[in-house]
Amino acid sequence: MRRDTREILEKEGDGAVSPSYTEAMEHLVGVVRDLSQAHDLEAVMAIVRRAARDLTGADGATFVLRDGDQCFYAEENAIAPLWKGRRFPLSLCISGWVMLNRQPAVIEDIYSDDRIPAEAYRPTFVKSLAMVPIRTNDPVGAIGNYWAERRRPSAEQVKILAALADTTAVALENVRIFEELRQKNQDMTALMQAAPIGVVSLGADAQPNVWNPAAAGLFGDPITLTDLECLSGIAGESAEDYCRMIEDLRQGRVVRGKSLTGRRGDGGAIDLRLAGAPVFNADGSLRAMLLLAEDETERNRFERQFLHMQKMEAIGQLTDGIAHDFNNLLGVLIGNLDLIRERAAADAEVVDLVDAALQAGVRGAELNKRLLAFSRRQALQPETVEVNTAVSDMVRLLRRSLGERVEVRLVCGAGLWPVLVDPVQLETAVMNLCVNARDAMPQGGVITIETGNAAIDALYAAAHEELAPGDYVVLTLSDNGTGMPPEVLERVFDPFFTTKPVGRGTGLGLSMVYGFMKQSGGHINIYSEPGHGTTVRLYLPRALARQVRSAPVPPRAVMPGRADGRLVLVVEDNPEMRRVAAQQFADMGFGVAEAENAERALAAVEAGLRPDLLFADIIMPGTLDGMDLADRLRRDRPGLPVLLTSGFSERMVHDSLWREGGPAPPGEYPVLSKPYRKDDLQRAVRQVMAEAGQRGDA
Repeated sequence: MRRDTREILEKEGDGAVSPSYTEAMEHLVGVVRDLSQAHDLEAVMAIVRRAARDLTGADGATFVLRDGDQCFYAEENAIAPLWKGRRFPLSLCISGWVMLNRQPAVIEDIYSDDRIPAEAYRPTFVKSLAMVPIRTNDPVGAIGNYWAERRRPSAEQVKILAALADTTAVALENVRIFEELRQKNQDMTALMQAAPIGVVSLGADAQPNVWNPAAAGLFGDPITLTDLECLSGIAGESAEDYCRMIEDLRQGRVVRGKSLTGRRGDGGAIDLRLAGAPVFNADGSLRAMLLLAEDETERNRFERQFLHMQKMEAIGQLTDGIAHDFNNLLGVLIGNLDLIRERAAADAEVVDLVDAALQAGVRGAELNKRLLAFSRRQALQPETVEVNTAVSDMVRLLRRSLGERVEVRLVCGAGLWPVLVDPVQLETAVMNLCVNARDAMPQGGVITIETGNAAIDALYAAAHEELAPGDYVVLTLSDNGTGMPPEVLERVFDPFFTTKPVGRGTGLGLSMVYGFMKQSGGHINIYSEPGHGTTVRLYLPRALARQVRSAPVPPRAVMPGRADGRLVLVVEDNPEMRRVAAQQFADMGFGVAEAENAERALAAVEAGLRPDLLFADIIMPGTLDGMDLADRLRRDRPGLPVLLTSGFSERMVHDSLWREGGPAPPGEYPVLSKPYRKDDLQRAVRQVMAEAGQRGDA
């Protein structure tokens, strides 16, 4: 049965009162003070080691800690060595008995007490002892006194030892709490130091006193205040916003998502997002302010790039749809004008008027092609191009075209890789860029064209959103003209955006270059500063061995005369365009059958119609499009000549019909883009009929 200290003292501690008891209690007060200031286990053990012997006048003292089912003799102070640093099972030592039974042990003769493994004490000086548990409700250790002569420890000695044990229990609990707090503080410090965002602790006076490395990277190290009590690195209007934020914090308000602009130590601009919270004392007064700062420069840059890409894609889709509608309108206009011109050939005045209208229609069609170029929907004819050779040929033309006040310099890189691009579109792009450069140098200047290889790795590509890793030939055009401010540079690729006077430009030149580069799998980059000129870099993708091919050689065309009554099936959902096409075919000697959609055309064929040529729009309302119709008719008549047409871009019409940036694969249906002249239609018809004749199909 468990007995408390008071009971043990009354029954077992009946020795004489020590004459130094009063002094010992006064000494114990000092020990309590020392233990209250001890914040680690080593300090507590050192204090207890001295006090346990001095307070009682014993010949030895030991400090024992419980470690699971063992006793660890952590410290000792004795006339001869005892067991410091050793471990024993709880069941084999008196300190274990004290802890297991949660009560003190006062033993006059260790050799006559069955609680003592006497043989363990025989090599020592110990004859008598007193041992008390540290914390009786759940002992964590024990403190013991030893005497070299057989004696009975007095009640006062045991009482002093028990008081020391109680004080030690409090000190050990304080050590545990302090260690937890220290560990939490270390964890918080480590988290703060590792935080990817800036963390700054401000005093109530807004003075920064603690900050992490991320904050130092944003505001400098040390972080200081400006005259406006604003963090270093924040200036201008943002400084006023920061001061208002600090005032909100002083008023006890939490601040979230404050966007400011600052400057790094190197002078570079930085976009900051700040949040803050006040910290109060127990009495409600302001103790500190916590400030969180995040660098949003890269995020904002990527967001701007993403929004720009979305805008360009949306504009591209819009322009593609507009181009389709205009192509249909221009197709009707040009087709009818061609028919009028043929019928009024004898009237020179009418012919002149029709030619003027046709010229305007053709210019409109060319404008439409530029829209398609921007939207990356034009049909390209890529070839293997040696850029140095191509640019050298262009420079001769440029020097004549740009005028004597503009000097064109060419710097060709050695060992240039071949590229796979449409050479005509490349020449057009270079010409557009050079014309823009000339216009930016009204007093004349220098245009430098350079070429070189560039291997773009993933790291560099990641910093340039629309550039994929790989090998490129970089074509660089630089001028020393007026340059462009940032607000112009942001819109430079927008279609119809121009800084030129009215009538001097369409605003489609750079848009076309942008679309051409994207459709070709490349990239365009523009760097410009007002007063320092502009540099444009075209990244042309390297032609791999399996991609290298020369310009396609068209098959020899057989040029038959009139169609001699052969039947053409014209399938077109636009009635005006269908009427023009039917008339054009009739003028070529064809018999004409018309259908407004693929379903009606298929029904006519199934009812017995046997056309010699299918001429069909690709995109039409209904469940079948022009290609579906051609496929159906070709099942029964594999050699049927087919010519498709569309006001939409070829790439948009069907991914399988057009290779990325290339012509239709062999065996696919040829496409005549709207709007087309009657001569264009005749050439296309002769081509498909001739090919069918060569195959023996026609």
